[in-house]
Amino acid sequence: VLVLVEGKDLAGPGAIEAFETFLIDLQFLDGVSAVLSPFSVPLPDGQGGLTTLAELEGAPEETWARSFLDQPELARVLSQDRSRALVTVLGDVSGPSIAKIRDLAQSAFAGAGLSAEVTGLPVVLERSRELLARDFLLLNVIGITLGLLVVAIAVQGAWLVLQMFATAISAVLWGLGALGWMGFEINVVSISLSVLILAVSTSDAVHLGLEHHRLARVSRSAPVFAALRRIGPAALLTSVTTALALASLGLSESGVIAGMGLSGALALMVATLGCLATSTLVGTTLVHMLGPQRAFPVSASATRRVVDWRWLPRAGLSAPRTIAGLGVLATLAMVAAFLSCLLYTSDAADDRPRV
Repeated sequence: VLVLVEGKDLAGPGAIEAFETFLIDLQFLDGVSAVLSPFSVPLPDGQGGLTTLAELEGAPEETWARSFLDQPELARVLSQDRSRALVTVLGDVSGPSIAKIRDLAQSAFAGAGLSAEVTGLPVVLERSRELLARDFLLLNVIGITLGLLVVAIAVQGAWLVLQMFATAISAVLWGLGALGWMGFEINVVSISLSVLILAVSTSDAVHLGLEHHRLARVSRSAPVFAALRRIGPAALLTSVTTALALASLGLSESGVIAGMGLSGALALMVATLGCLATSTLVGTTLVHMLGPQRAFPVSASATRRVVDWRWLPRAGLSAPRTIAGLGVLATLAMVAAFLSCLLYTSDAADDRPRV
């Protein structure tokens, strides 16, 4: 951890005392094994021995300026105009220790008119973890909100919306819980897995919920289990193909991408099983407590009126050769775009400077 101290004159009145207080307090923090500062740099005392900046006799303006000539290494931790100094804290410093270092620096240097900024790799990593957690929460909140909106538009019925919502959220918890249980970490690459799981789980929940509704309205006995037998295999097969695509990333030479592929495949399969189980459990509970008619009431859903896709098969059957020709042209265009992307990537790799 690096502490950058700045001020008009670090050798001014009160500045040296503030430095000594700060350095002493640092020694007592948990995890700190050593502290390096301008006051720990050995300087020749002119008599064959060694001394430090704090022990030099005379005006600091003269003695400190002479020290840069006697010990050039001092310039690594102190500017020659005495306006900036660098303190390095070594040891096993974690998040709480970083916060204590920041508090100590502010309390020690504020009274002397100096400012201190804590930085370094552990600080950057800690800040990255905080930003990662914030992005993780933000992405999931947005995904849940949009998913709930889609479900509310597609389905008219509070109980059915509640069932789908609980199913999707439960699947995300199962998937991410499996990652933690297996020891996989959430990083800047795998943070998108939760949104992927949420999207797949919401789709499965909508399919299962709508099938519950349809079978319950036709007086089908045990509509929830019948819907599971009808929709479950398709949902499971979809997740298997997606999991295989993610698992293929495990062939990457990058450990981060390979880890994302393996963890994503595991999380998606666990989430799918959790989705099927939760949908069945909640649906069965609603039917048992409310009955099929109240759990899945008749509603005038606006989905069919707003999104009526029946024109697609009619259009395809009306001009099959034209549709097939357009499909072939679209396929060729996509293949050409894909090959051009590969060529561009290869050329960009060849143009990279090599060391």
